[in-house]
Amino acid sequence: MKKNMIQLAILAQYGSQRNFAEKIGWSELAVSQVICKRKKLSKEEQVRWAQILRTPKKLLFGVQGGAGR
Repeated sequence: MKKNMIQLAILAQYGSQRNFAEKIGWSELAVSQVICKRKKLSKEEQVRWAQILRTPKKLLFGVQGGAGR
């Protein structure tokens, strides 16, 4: 399975989805849903994730910023 930019950034910064989920106060399942594009983040959450991951929002979520289907 190809890893997407969100997952790569999480693994690079935190080593695991679990560690990242603990950092942001979310469940590991909810983080996984965002990574797999089953859950869409609000624009505010996209900005927050980009800041926490120290990665440009455009790179994580694309030009439109959509993480969902």
